[in-house]
Amino acid sequence: MQRVTSIRRSPGPDRGPKGASPRLAGPGDATRQGRRAAARRPGSRGLRARLGVALGLIAIVVSACTSATGPEPAAGDASPTAAALAIASPTPSLAPTPTPSPTPDVAKLFLARLAGMPQASMAVSAKIDVAGIPATISGRLDAVGADQFMTLTTAVGDFRRTDEQVTIAGRTYKRTGNAPWYQQPAATVGDKVLSTISGSVLSLADAGTESRGGLLLHRLVPSDSHLSPALAGLDGTGTVALLCFAKDDGTPMLLELTIDATTGTPPVRVTGTMDFTFTPGAAPTIAPPSPIFATFASTRGYAFSHPSTWVASSTDIGESFGGPRGSTVAVYAVPAGRETVASIANQTVAALRSQLKATIDSDTEGTLGGEPARILVYHYSSTGVVAFGIDTIAIHGTSAVNINWASRAGAEEADSTTFGFVQESFRFTP
Repeated sequence: MQRVTSIRRSPGPDRGPKGASPRLAGPGDATRQGRRAAARRPGSRGLRARLGVALGLIAIVVSACTSATGPEPAAGDASPTAAALAIASPTPSLAPTPTPSPTPDVAKLFLARLAGMPQASMAVSAKIDVAGIPATISGRLDAVGADQFMTLTTAVGDFRRTDEQVTIAGRTYKRTGNAPWYQQPAATVGDKVLSTISGSVLSLADAGTESRGGLLLHRLVPSDSHLSPALAGLDGTGTVALLCFAKDDGTPMLLELTIDATTGTPPVRVTGTMDFTFTPGAAPTIAPPSPIFATFASTRGYAFSHPSTWVASSTDIGESFGGPRGSTVAVYAVPAGRETVASIANQTVAALRSQLKATIDSDTEGTLGGEPARILVYHYSSTGVVAFGIDTIAIHGTSAVNINWASRAGAEEADSTTFGFVQESFRFTP
């Protein structure tokens, strides 16, 4: 597709080489700006970081559910009854004394069932206090062999945030809200301690029964029920206590964590409980995450994310990534001189109209990396093909920056969403 060869007479972002493409601010910006506003409330940023403990605590359950598989045990056979063993005799004393049925070893049955569980689904709920601020966590954890899916929603006052994590085919991906997925480093805290944590439930003592959720369950105490906070994803001191609950036949029903730890800088106290309630008979599936993005850091003073499979290229004024259907997202940076965002945007509009005969669909204000910006959305025809374009223009320091999207028309909503992810991820770097 043809590109605008000149968008202004004075210094400002260049349209780049022929064949490069543009990109757009996607729908949902208002929602994302609302999330950012919530994140800027006093103290909320540090609190949300503390509540990341939930992700570390998942390791305990994952460890238990993905341990070596084995056959599901059968309940202990009852001893033969007196009637079956009675010997016909006129002398009553010759009849043997009935042998009582043995009491099932619920702890042993629980461990065997847990180890032999090929898949599991659990509801997650927690009430946690962080430095005197109450928070709740709710969500779900699914495990199928070594693959896992987790979703957790954290609520602090009127703030809400949902975090998701998928481990599939040996790779782990995370995202927040409706943002793209990002692959995580191969070694994480949870990965390193799974085997250590699983050792804490290899020996259990049955401490009697207790009513939970309307059921009378066996309370099973691990031989080492108090775990180090580090094994639960906390970097401080204190303890995380683990309790297990099961039915009479050893069916796992609940894992409960009681947290009392001090973490962070400055140190804060974290207390509360977190429950993982098994869903009997669940057959979860783990789906590959999509879309997956990667982060690119430029030597020109900015960084942004893009679809991970797109192909990179560069020019003397910027970088671009190309994808399917001729889609391209590019970032250009040039000296701003005496130009303003308004003057560059106005020149860009004039050039689009004169050189590409473009129709400007919208011209709105926005932000880019915290700087005021103008966002232009337009259509134009090139060699018989209708193209869709977006320009987001901002000035940072002495540089004028333009994020540009171009693609064939026909998938504007999806393209706008993808570009919105790129624009939201953009940040200026030292």
